[in-house]
Amino acid sequence: MKVMPPPLLPIFRSEAQVRVLAWVLLHPGEEESITALADRLSLPWLTVQREAGRLVQAGVLAERVVGRARLLSANTESPYYAALSQLVGYAFGPAMVIAEAFDGLPGVEQVLIIGSWAERFLNRPGPPPRDVDVVVVGEHSRRELRRLNEELEERLGRPVQLTVIPLGEWQEAETGFVREVLARPHLLVARNERE
Repeated sequence: MKVMPPPLLPIFRSEAQVRVLAWVLLHPGEEESITALADRLSLPWLTVQREAGRLVQAGVLAERVVGRARLLSANTESPYYAALSQLVGYAFGPAMVIAEAFDGLPGVEQVLIIGSWAERFLNRPGPPPRDVDVVVVGEHSRRELRRLNEELEERLGRPVQLTVIPLGEWQEAETGFVREVLARPHLLVARNERE
């Protein structure tokens, strides 16, 4: 027997719906047409239209019609907005995408998200982040990191700023930058577990 999602909040009913929800909620203040969203997520237009309609009807997303285009945005007034944004942020947002990208990369000891994205993710007030600031602790090929940076920007749909800090400098924590990173909100997304 198939259990249906509750009609008042039909979320997480399909992978397509989660992808639509995650993209829109993780880009608050931005609008995306159904056509552009279908292209960006590599989903059929009809699927995006159907899932977006359900999310708009539930009040999770907002919709604005301009000509023939339906523009979607996060409904930041929804009582579900804060909790859903954090949930999809954990499960499908920059933290997960960046952790996957750096998983098993030789020479990388830790990866942290800092700056405005970490602050919003940890419920600190402020405007929506425009980029994702990432600190990579360790040593790895600069060419490979540039390639990885481009891939992350494509997947996240926003600029990604990578800062590499050698392990010794990180452990000593004597530079102003390292001390500031450690003192401000940050999110550890990957760590090399040594045996």
